[in-house]
Amino acid sequence: PVHAIRISKEYFLKYMQSVGGSDINLTLREQDRARDRDRALKILRLQKDLFQRDFAKGDVLFSCGEDGKSLFIVEKGEIEIKGETGKRIQSIGAGSICGEHSLITGQPRDITAVCATGKCKLLEMAGKDFLTLYNSTPNMKQSFREICFRRDVQKAIAKKFGKEFSSSVDDLRKAFDAVDLDKSGAIDLDEVKALLRSIYPSLSDDDELFSQVLQALDIDGDKTIKWEEFKKVFLEE
Repeated sequence: PVHAIRISKEYFLKYMQSVGGSDINLTLREQDRARDRDRALKILRLQKDLFQRDFAKGDVLFSCGEDGKSLFIVEKGEIEIKGETGKRIQSIGAGSICGEHSLITGQPRDITAVCATGKCKLLEMAGKDFLTLYNSTPNMKQSFREICFRRDVQKAIAKKFGKEFSSSVDDLRKAFDAVDLDKSGAIDLDEVKALLRSIYPSLSDDDELFSQVLQALDIDGDKTIKWEEFKKVFLEE
């Protein structure tokens, strides 16, 4: 038998507010976001007009500076994502996507994607088809923004330090402290702008993209990114 207690939404929200930015609150909120992202990726995989593409180890899917006209869904194998300096940002596997950045931002490709295993099987989706899905619901848009803009922060940090992005606790702490310019213990919008200037040099200071990047990492919604949020987003368990 399964025993469960029913709790009203009103009571649950009141409880969430009472625990504020505690770890359990952040964990629950991030798990909720993660479910939305997983759902968005599954719906993406079910779309029509996806074209299978096969790559061998070392083959390049696309390179920095190219116009982005499609995205890729990884079906099999591992894809290595490199920033404009050639430093590794992350490796992604089955179920993940790459190439969404150009479609969401309208900017040229700012990463190079390379097949890192013996064989890589991917599905390619036309940009116009992705944007139709992306704009279909607020949750869908937010989920893909989180995937895109969290990766942007990784790119900017890798460029700032001149080395591969590392998700170890020590390296994440160093990165957080370097971005937290005023040493307040939280990264605010101005500090997000300062970090991202290296990868978005031409954007105006009031471009909404900066606040969207902040929102992608601001788990508790207080318009800052605290260390516990930063760690929860980027730490590989």
